[in-house]
Amino acid sequence: MRELASAVRALAAHCPRDPDALLTAEDVGALLGLSPRTLKDRAAAGVFPHRRFGKHYRFSREDVAEIVQLTKNAVRPYRGGMRAA
Repeated sequence: MRELASAVRALAAHCPRDPDALLTAEDVGALLGLSPRTLKDRAAAGVFPHRRFGKHYRFSREDVAEIVQLTKNAVRPYRGGMRAA
């Protein structure tokens, strides 16, 4: 929940004041710490909500909130070694 609140605050600070304004993959990537390419690839695969205008991907505030939830709930691969007992 803190991640979502933090992302929403960052989004509000960096976004135009128009609540209906759409963000680019670069804007969203900078806010969420994801590469624009990853955002576009996952949007194209239907994993992330988005709007598409020709070759251009755009994201609404609601899309960003859903992306935060999706990435928060994603299963992370195990990257650890041996644990100390």
